[in-house]
Amino acid sequence: MKAYRCVSWILLLALPAAAQSLSREARQTAGIIGIVSALDQFDKLRTEPPSPDTVVQKLALQQQMTTALLDAVLDVDAAIASIQSEETQIQHVQNRLSSQRDRVVGLATLGSTIAGSGVGIIGNSLAFSKKTVTAGNAVSVGSGVAATVLSLLAIRLARGGKESIEVSPNMLARLLGRPSEDLSLWPDDVWNFLNSVPVQGTGTQTRLESLKDTWMMQGRISLQNSAALEAKIAFLTSSSAEVRRLSLDNLSDRSAMLADTRAQVALMKRDLAELLKYLR
Repeated sequence: MKAYRCVSWILLLALPAAAQSLSREARQTAGIIGIVSALDQFDKLRTEPPSPDTVVQKLALQQQMTTALLDAVLDVDAAIASIQSEETQIQHVQNRLSSQRDRVVGLATLGSTIAGSGVGIIGNSLAFSKKTVTAGNAVSVGSGVAATVLSLLAIRLARGGKESIEVSPNMLARLLGRPSEDLSLWPDDVWNFLNSVPVQGTGTQTRLESLKDTWMMQGRISLQNSAALEAKIAFLTSSSAEVRRLSLDNLSDRSAMLADTRAQVALMKRDLAELLKYLR
């Protein structure tokens, strides 16, 4: 018994001092991952006189909450990894489409320059002679028409082509009310975090609702339900099974929305880190 008490007191003395208080954000996240009850018990034990029993109880609660916190950290990392995987594939497709666009636009612009300047010079040269003035005028008109057509073609080609994402998560699908692929499943605790109302401020919107409002203001999705909105969401949430061909504009919007979502999810790790430090 004496040896047991000696070891217990040593453990008590070895425990670092806990933080004085938790932020409201961290306590909210504790509720999301289901450790509020254990956290309250832990806080209560800190106020009681030290004894072997309280040391053992505190250690048990620390282990329980630390396990839950590490599970949540892994869930956040898994969600962020899926988002980054999709972002990487989108970036590869964007690079290919941009390269193709720059090449064809360059060729069309070069053709327009040759038709407008080079051929135009030939037409003007022919116009100096009375025998070839008619032909010169025809060549000049033709060169002007060709240059205009090629210029309009270059403007059209500047939009870029389209390409499908062969293998990709579609992490925006559930956020926008669409079916998700198996690789795009959101962990429950991360999903609950996105659907919680931040404790800071006086707003009543959840984090997900705030994201959607930002996307509406940026013109990435529409305020009104329409066929155009449904088509846009279909491109933003397309899966590899659907094989939808996405334009550069679609890819740009999808990439930006994924980045916004990743930044919001990453905030959960800030609260988890605070909770882990609190338990030391």
